Amino acid sequence: MNLKTDESVRRMEWGAYNPRVETRGYPMPVMNRVRVNPLIHQWDSTPPLTTHHPLQRITIDMNRIYKLRRIFKELTIILIVMICFCLHTLAQAPDILWMKTYGTADVEEGGFVQQTPDGGFAIVGTYRTKGNAFLLKTDSVGNQIWSQEFGGTGLDDEGSCLQITADREIVVIGEIRTYNSDDSRFEVLIAKTDLSGKILWQKSIGDQSWERSLRGSYLCLVSDSEYVISGDAATTYNQILLMKTDSSGLFKWENTFSNSSGLYSIVKKTMD
Repeated sequence: MNLKTDESVRRMEWGAYNPRVETRGYPMPVMNRVRVNPLIHQWDSTPPLTTHHPLQRITIDMNRIYKLRRIFKELTIILIVMICFCLHTLAQAPDILWMKTYGTADVEEGGFVQQTPDGGFAIVGTYRTKGNAFLLKTDSVGNQIWSQEFGGTGLDDEGSCLQITADREIVVIGEIRTYNSDDSRFEVLIAKTDLSGKILWQKSIGDQSWERSLRGSYLCLVSDSEYVISGDAATTYNQILLMKTDSSGLFKWENTFSNSSGLYSIVKKTMD
C-alpha cells in the first residue's frame, strides 16, 4: 500500500491548498495548529486557515460578539451615570428667594396662605399659647404689615382657612370653644376683615342642642353672597360637616356625612 504524500494528504483533507495564502508566521489557535494525520499516523502541521474556513468564521463571529458586549457595557455605564446626574440635579432644593418668620417666642402655627390683590399675602393660623386664631398680612416680599386676632375666652381657638372676596375683603374660618353653665363645645368660627385688617364682623355657629362640636376646616366662596364651609361634626364619632352661610356669616343650612376616619375635608364648587 502506497502512502500518500503530505501534499496529497493536505489536498484530500483540506481541498485545494493555495500556498499563497499561507500565514504560518501569524499565531493561530492552539487547537488548529497541529493535528494527527489519520492516513500516515504522524503529527502534521495543519494548513493555515483562511477566512472561508468554518473555524475561522466562528473565531471572527466570537470576536464581534465580545466587541459588541464591551460596547454595550460601556454604553450602559454611561447611561447610568447620566441618569444619576439628572436625578441629582432634579433633587436639588430650589433657590429660596426669601423666608420670614412672624410672632414672638410663643408657639404659633400658620394654617393657610393666599395672595392678596395688592400682591401681598394673607396668612391665617393659631397662637397656641394664647389660644386664639390670627390673621396676618404681608407685602409681596413677606414683610408684615398688620395682624389681627379672633376668638373667645377659651384657649383652644384655631384659624384654619381664608378666602378673598371679589370686593377685596378677607373671610376667615376656624373653630372656637364656647361655654355654658356646665359644659363647653367647639363651634365654627367665621369672620371678615378688609385688606387693612379692620374686623367687619365675627360670628360663631354651633349646635343649638349642645350635643355636637362643630369645627370649620375649609372655606369655599360659591358666590359673592354665599359661603360653604366643610369641617368636622363630632358627637360619639366624627362626621364630615358641610355648612352654608350668606355673605354676612348668617347660617343657612348644614348637612353631615359618615366619616369613620375622622379626617377633615376640603370642599370645591362643581360645574353644575
